[in-house]
Order: sequence, then structure tokens, then C-alpha cells
Amino acid sequence: MTTYTPKEQVLAKYRNRCILCGRKTETLHEIIPKSQLPRTWKREGNRVPLCFMCHNKVHRDGASLWRDRLESRRDKIAEAD
Repeated sequence: MTTYTPKEQVLAKYRNRCILCGRKTETLHEIIPKSQLPRTWKREGNRVPLCFMCHNKVHRDGASLWRDRLESRRDKIAEAD
């Protein structure tokens, strides 16, 4: 029986694809950062895959500016499944 890490579970849920552009990725982004959500930052739904380019853009622009868009994309993908 294969045991998956929490990171692998999140990546598998989104088929290892960036939720913004669809590129293949192994990078996760926390919508609400660990510093603001220290006890539950790993909770389901807070971690989403972003490719290197999108991840850098989100951090460069300010992750809080992207929060609504990331949550919206996450929710649309969850509804489609």
C-alpha cells in the first residue's frame, strides 16, 4: 500500500498542474501563509499548486492581492471534479 505525503496528496488532487496557468508543477503555495495561520496552515484547501513562474508572480505582486483569485480558481476546480 502506498502512503502519500500531504504535499503529494495536494499535487495529485490537481493533477500536478498549476491552478493559474495549467503548467506541470511540483510547487505548492499557501493561500494564507503559515505566519498568519500557524496552527492550521496545512489544512485542506489552503495549499494549492503553482508553477515556478506563477508562484514568483504571486509573491512579487503580494500574495494577499492574489488570495481571492486563488480561492476562486481552487473552488472552480473542486466543483469540476
